[in-house]
Amino acid sequence: MFDLVHVDIWGPFSTDYIHRFRYFLTILDDYSRHVWVVMMKSKSEASIKVKSFVYMVENQFEKKVKSIRSDNGPEFLLQEFYAEKGILHQRSCVYTPQQNGRVERRHHHILNISRALMFQPKLPKKFLSYVVLHAVYLLNIIPTKILQNKSSYEILHGHAPDLSHLKVFGYLSYVSTLRVNRYKVDPRAKKCAFLGYKSGMKGYILVDVHNSEILVSRNVKFFDLEFPFHSLSMNPLPNTHIYIDSSCDLSAILPANTEASIQDTPYTEDIFDNNVAPDDIEHLNNDVEDVQLLPLRKSQRVIKAPSHLQDYVCQSTAYTMTNYVCYSKLAPHHQAYALSISHNIEPTTLHQASQDSRWLAAM
Repeated sequence: MFDLVHVDIWGPFSTDYIHRFRYFLTILDDYSRHVWVVMMKSKSEASIKVKSFVYMVENQFEKKVKSIRSDNGPEFLLQEFYAEKGILHQRSCVYTPQQNGRVERRHHHILNISRALMFQPKLPKKFLSYVVLHAVYLLNIIPTKILQNKSSYEILHGHAPDLSHLKVFGYLSYVSTLRVNRYKVDPRAKKCAFLGYKSGMKGYILVDVHNSEILVSRNVKFFDLEFPFHSLSMNPLPNTHIYIDSSCDLSAILPANTEASIQDTPYTEDIFDNNVAPDDIEHLNNDVEDVQLLPLRKSQRVIKAPSHLQDYVCQSTAYTMTNYVCYSKLAPHHQAYALSISHNIEPTTLHQASQDSRWLAAM
């Protein structure tokens, strides 16, 4: 383990999320496939995070990081630190991310899990940082065929992880409030949603549904098959009431071709509220009188003649012998139709005149 470590940065996020995190640093051990993700506000923090990871491996696992593979980002060019620790720095070629493809594919996997975790409970996008951290937590404890049906956690620590504490992400939960922050008549719990587990603490990360406050507590009661953000995402329209006086003229606001008349308009106490001040009614009547019907908009499209009329010579006073030959080959009713278009004459008159070959030749 830790003979080869892949590092890469994902980001920036489309918008600033909670705590203003815009990037995250992904560190992947090539042997165990274990992933560490560190949230960052800027790329310049990556240099400090890589150094801290090397120190953590030496202290917690009693191992030495031998090689680090990254792209050509300036935040990974720590030549003095690598020389001090004896670490080989491997860099991919320019515009060749496939040379560091193992961590690139892991980014794709993390984001796919994050989308599923966020879409199911309809969690707001500003909590994406917590979604990514929980996705990585699940990814490390899930068995995989690459590791002979073992999880990366088991390969790294030497024992299987405890899965009894797992909860569904985004579930409805109630966390007990502290006694020092409440009075006798205040509620004893807050309505929250589950966001994951706090590293280094035996507690759950939760978010208050009403004010988006992040909480960490162990006194939590979970309610299965309930997602609190489902009801909030519906965004119901506010209750609005329309007050209309019976004396106002509705003909100005009704369409001209409507079949319903003003007398047929239902007017009952169930529809209109009678608790209206006289000033409000007068103001409403003035607004109704100012309403005017907008004129119909005419199309600006250029009108062109049909394509089948291109076979005839229209709007011309003289015809050549070629026109006469073409017309003579047509049937009498077709000749009448063609000449009616070109000379703007009634088709019935031309049909009778077309029987006379001398008149047709003169034309």
